[in-house]
Amino acid sequence: MMEFPHDSVSLNDSAIILSDRGLIKKKLSYNEVYEIKNLITNFISNHITSDNQCIGLRMTHNIYIPSIILSLQELQHCFIFLPLDDKETLHTIEQLCITWVISFRNNEKCVATLTLNEDKLTLEKHCCKQTTTYKDLYYIIKTSGTTGESKYVKVGKESIESNITSLSKIFKIQKTDVIYFGTTLTFDPSMVELLLALNNGACLLITISKSQINPTYLYDTLFHPHNGINVLQIVPSLFSRWSEQQIIDILLNKKLNILAFGGECFPQSLLSYKRSDSLRIFNLYGITEISCWATIFEVGTAEIENVPLGVALDDTLVEIRDESGNPINDGEGEIYIGSTNRICFVNDEINPRFRATGDIAEINNLGIFYKGRKNDVIKRFGHKLHLSYIEQMVEKETTLSNTCVWLKSQSKLLLFLIIETFDEQTKNKILDKVRIKLLHTLPKQHFPDYIDIVRKCPVTSHGKINKNALESIYLNRSQTVKKTATDILESLFCKYFGISKIHLRELQEATFFDLGGNSILAVQFLNEFREEVGADCPDFVTALFEKDIATCFQNIHCVQINKRKRSTFKNDHSNAAKKTKTDVELKIAWTYNLQACVDSSPLVFQLKEQILLAVGSFSHIFVVLDAVKGEEIAKFVLPDVIEASPCVSSCCNYLYVGCFDGCLYCLDFKNNSIKWFYPTCDRIKCKPALCQEFTSIVFGSYDKHVHCINTKNGSCVWKTSVEESVTATPVVEKKKIYIATICGSCLCLSETNGDILWRLKTANPIFGSPCIIDDTIAWPNVNGCILFLSSNGDKIDEFKSNGYLYSSLIRYNDMIIFGSHNHSLYILEIDNGHPKIKKIVELNDVLTTPCVFSDRIAVAGNSGRIFLVDFEGAVVADTLIPGNIFSSIVVHDQRLFVGCRDNNLYCIEVKK
Repeated sequence: MMEFPHDSVSLNDSAIILSDRGLIKKKLSYNEVYEIKNLITNFISNHITSDNQCIGLRMTHNIYIPSIILSLQELQHCFIFLPLDDKETLHTIEQLCITWVISFRNNEKCVATLTLNEDKLTLEKHCCKQTTTYKDLYYIIKTSGTTGESKYVKVGKESIESNITSLSKIFKIQKTDVIYFGTTLTFDPSMVELLLALNNGACLLITISKSQINPTYLYDTLFHPHNGINVLQIVPSLFSRWSEQQIIDILLNKKLNILAFGGECFPQSLLSYKRSDSLRIFNLYGITEISCWATIFEVGTAEIENVPLGVALDDTLVEIRDESGNPINDGEGEIYIGSTNRICFVNDEINPRFRATGDIAEINNLGIFYKGRKNDVIKRFGHKLHLSYIEQMVEKETTLSNTCVWLKSQSKLLLFLIIETFDEQTKNKILDKVRIKLLHTLPKQHFPDYIDIVRKCPVTSHGKINKNALESIYLNRSQTVKKTATDILESLFCKYFGISKIHLRELQEATFFDLGGNSILAVQFLNEFREEVGADCPDFVTALFEKDIATCFQNIHCVQINKRKRSTFKNDHSNAAKKTKTDVELKIAWTYNLQACVDSSPLVFQLKEQILLAVGSFSHIFVVLDAVKGEEIAKFVLPDVIEASPCVSSCCNYLYVGCFDGCLYCLDFKNNSIKWFYPTCDRIKCKPALCQEFTSIVFGSYDKHVHCINTKNGSCVWKTSVEESVTATPVVEKKKIYIATICGSCLCLSETNGDILWRLKTANPIFGSPCIIDDTIAWPNVNGCILFLSSNGDKIDEFKSNGYLYSSLIRYNDMIIFGSHNHSLYILEIDNGHPKIKKIVELNDVLTTPCVFSDRIAVAGNSGRIFLVDFEGAVVADTLIPGNIFSSIVVHDQRLFVGCRDNNLYCIEVKK
């Protein structure tokens, strides 16, 4: 079985690589895999003398798994990947009478270790009441239990071999292929990924846990242009965690050859997307009890309404049977799978039979079509309903991905809509529109009792939809259920990231941002938590932004639930913007593609007679362009993401910009070289500011320090710990530096030595930069409150807006201007530190930091809209660019410059 090495394999070919967003951290050639296999074989045989043992493997994905599996096969031992949960692991060890466990951890049961490069393989011995042998088995795997009672499945060698041989031929796997080895090891498709590579001499790609759970990091890893994959097998629910734009790019990726979906119903919405000519898409269906996949269908380019299960794989039989157990060729029934050669044993059975899958399908002359789980067929108002059919109808009517859950205990039909981006202010509007739409289109028996929105659909450790977690979301929102702060926090993590409670326990060392969170999402998360708990939790704010998940739970452990009535904000000054008749229009002059999202706000500056523009991107690219023509002057590729805006030197010959690799770079764009770089201990999102009469620059970092460095050589002038991360641009005024942290601290530092002159702690994060009018400093708190302080740190006044505030504050004469998440542009007049509303303009978009030119205000909305507004609140001109905007507009003369999430930098002319 699976002879190694394969005849066509060169021993120098890569067998497995560990990659993180394109950076190869570790790799093994087939020769090295074979050498390590020999070491492990000797190690095991010296300690395990009994034959045909089941060896427990307690580990996550690592580069030694191929060597371990090949070694166990040579020694004729089978194996089982153990769950990471201690309690579940002990239960499995007892149930299967496992004596030996291989892992990479050292504990009291360890009897021997083997050093492999810088890693230590450990052998644990467990005491069992009896000894059990497992002859002629390849591996044992436990079913997830999400579709019925959990069972141990003993997989025969011929069974899995037949599966791999069939798929190898259909997929045409070559030794040049790179296959993602990312399915949870306790889920049997992981064995298909592993053995497809080993049987064909292909390469496996694994990644670090942080990149595995973060959709953006995983996308950057798998589809890296040089070190990415070309074969992907994935559960549809995991695939849907990528954004729509990422999915579009994946399907058009010319490097990706095989995209195989299995484990859930095929994602029908993909049929409407364009795809690369080189991409082959497959629908896989099967059950663990028949060693993974049983049928396959290749989805061609011809239009089809539904994707069938396809044809049976080699040595596999598929039947549809009615309620009496009779095979049928037309109609609806349960799927049965059998085989004479693909033999697997469930629990202690002796004679495997044709297996009932618990899945319902319809068979006709076009094929077999999956309808859903048998236990997802419910009876409601006298009608027999398929939950999957309701989901299809809802998606057809709303175009929204969704999941239906039947809450049996309360006989309620729950509908969860999956919408990646929304805030609590727009949520009710969305739900109202959906309800009205469905009331007019769904039959009464299909209309849900409850509708809610989740950003990510919760999934099990196997990547399948976790309906138990969705039930918990509903039950936790019910006033009849007594909740603790821990219950609320668990529910929110589940709702925001699609993480089950069990999975959350395995991610305690991860941070909110490791899970894929960002600053905007964090504030929404905090506000929803605060609303549910009914109290402010300042320590929790710090923990969410600065610490790991375990610390977050520690900080809310003693918080008491204090339900309070929601406050409402009424504003009599606001008015919807009116479009005035004008001869002004906004027209795109040019674009520049930076190959990834441009969230950084650009910088415009003048060098002699030339107007230049500088900006960075998530692609690691930083460019300097001719601002008039859009022509490239200089281009740098830095080691990581660039989200910070740059700062120009006083002589305009150098640019200073922070990077996610933790370094601040001084770029000589004339010579296209890096003059120097200054390392901090964490990523930099803060724009630097010149200080000390332009001889130094000051900036904050996620390493919780404010750094002042010499502009000539990058040496440290001073460094001050502020105990919290900084993203807001510092403001330098009269030998003082004003700077805010993302945990809500307002600080004043000495420009000379960095001493903290005063500090004021607020209850909410601050992302925008402060603004100074006379001797008053205005600080934009993310909860919408602007705090006005004296230069000594004394509170003068505050202004409360009705929306999240990520915008920096812009000064224009005696006014402060800012954009809000409540879709409004605010213009405040300031009189001796006291604010007065001049105008609030409703623009129906989430707004970034505005800028002022020619007595007009230019501001971008997250949806891609660009507005030109006069000081009377009228829209002079507007336009739409094709992508979301998180960058802020900068202006020069009659040109606006803004970055976009469609990967482009835009130059927009204000034309008459």
